[in-house]
Amino acid sequence: MQEDLVRHGWPQSKINVVWNGVDPERYNPKNCKPEDVEALRKKYNIELTRK
Repeated sequence: MQEDLVRHGWPQSKINVVWNGVDPERYNPKNCKPEDVEALRKKYNIELTRK
């Protein structure tokens, strides 16, 4: 993406690259406590049947 922006005239010094990615261990839904999930569902009014 950075190369594409530079080709379109953006100065490279103005572009910061942020890599996509998620730590699968830290954000693994299996590591969530059921009571935390329930509290979030209640807070945002998400039905139990919805993913």
